[in-house]
Amino acid sequence: MEVRVGSQKRAYGIDINENNVTIYVYPDGRAVTIITNFSKIVLGFTHRRIRIQRKWSKELGVKGNRRLKVALKKLRERNVKRDIKLKLAKAVTYIVKDGIVVLEKLPKRLQDKVIERNKGLYGLDVHRLKQSSMRGIYQTIIEKLAEHGIPYVLVNPSHTSSVYPVCGSKLVLMTGRAQRNGWKPRIMKCPKCGFIHDRDVIGATNLVKRYLLDVGRVPFALNGVHDLRMEWFVATMKRGVEAQPVLARPTMT
Repeated sequence: MEVRVGSQKRAYGIDINENNVTIYVYPDGRAVTIITNFSKIVLGFTHRRIRIQRKWSKELGVKGNRRLKVALKKLRERNVKRDIKLKLAKAVTYIVKDGIVVLEKLPKRLQDKVIERNKGLYGLDVHRLKQSSMRGIYQTIIEKLAEHGIPYVLVNPSHTSSVYPVCGSKLVLMTGRAQRNGWKPRIMKCPKCGFIHDRDVIGATNLVKRYLLDVGRVPFALNGVHDLRMEWFVATMKRGVEAQPVLARPTMT
């Protein structure tokens, strides 16, 4: 999508993950993380499906088992996931309606590439990632942006979650990577200055920085070498309920 430089007052970096979507707002210096907890949803449906298959296949077998098919259909897994994605895209569209959106340029085989990079994944973890809907959320958000006429650009996401947005220092992960049981902050730290923040907030911030550099604008007005302050909000996405932001904690510098 063609965008005129300087035509938008705000830029919104959107970082899409398995259990959340994080949005950084420039120049306001604010970020919001909308929690989806898709890993818990996927694993919940998986365990329910296993119980149903064990129950009906034990009594009537698998081949031609109409009761098994009906019971699995009643799970409505596809409808539930689609409903969450649409509500999430609606919430994102409302937040970014007055600016330009900066998205990661995600590959078509995103989940497969993640699994290939993480050789230690197997079993339920592989299934969880394949069903996590990251690519589906990405497409739904783009469709909603186009529907509402909100401009967006795609940028290379390489290393956006692992470097400090201000000075480019390599960040160190302070917490675990796994999010099998739902969203939790993945805290990164700058070894040079002690800057600490959530990995996804940093990723969304770097997306905006990369876009601003591409169009020739200064990404951050610096008072010092390490000076990136922002408000961070966390919002829960429940079935049938719009996201309600709750103040989490500010950046520690």
